[in-house]
Amino acid sequence: MDEEKALLEVIQNAIFRSKDLLTVELTQFFKANPPDSILDMKEGITKDRMVKDIIDKILVKTKIPDASELIKNMLIDPQYAEFTEEDLSNVEFLAWFKKRD
Repeated sequence: MDEEKALLEVIQNAIFRSKDLLTVELTQFFKANPPDSILDMKEGITKDRMVKDIIDKILVKTKIPDASELIKNMLIDPQYAEFTEEDLSNVEFLAWFKKRD
């Protein structure tokens, strides 16, 4: 259960980072391409706030899932394979394992 909580936290933090990045990208976009509603506003706190409000409305309409939604139907299905003699004589294959040490 602790592994599940750790996984949820990692995924949720990745979602937060993605949302933050989207906010930064949209802010840059709207500052470079202001919509008509803020085109005549001079630069400053009011214009920045209006851009933030536009972005907030976009994010509310965007379905950004929570981590628990993403993993609720996820199953781990381990599959095992045996190495063949051909695998064990493959230099690239063995080098790949040596890199992992």
